[in-house]
Parts: sequence; structure tokens; C-alpha cells
Amino acid sequence: FISTLGEAYGKTGWAVQALCLIPNHFHLAVETP
Repeated sequence: FISTLGEAYGKTGWAVQALCLIPNHFHLAVETP
């Protein structure tokens, strides 16, 4: 999951502000250019 997420951010230019991985879901806060 983290690797795929990193690829997506590399392509979009988004910046991860917060990430919380939970066994059955996740929370993600991003900053867009």
C-alpha cells in the first residue's frame, strides 16, 4: 500500500500531510499543488 501510494504522489505532486493505517481502513490528508 505504501509503495503504491508513493508512486501516486510522485505522479501527481501531492504532499502527504497525515497518514493513519488501521487494519480495516485508512485516513489520509493530502495537500494538492
